[in-house]
Amino acid sequence: MKIGMLVNNLDTTGGYQKLVLRLTSELTKLGNQVIIYTPSLNKETCYPEIINQLHIVALKNKSQSKSFLAKIEKYDKLITT
Repeated sequence: MKIGMLVNNLDTTGGYQKLVLRLTSELTKLGNQVIIYTPSLNKETCYPEIINQLHIVALKNKSQSKSFLAKIEKYDKLITT
């Protein structure tokens, strides 16, 4: 299954960041294709032991955000936080 996650920020450590990363890791282990999209990303401070193993796309500008929104339909599930 293709799953897209839109996460507000992945630039700090916190409860929902860890939850999203662990959920993504487990869904990937089960054979799902999971991509996390976020406007704020810091792989050095946000659980680097987990985050560096996942597929994450940083949306850095309006053009990338619009491109992301245009691709939403390709996912079977979209999870937002």
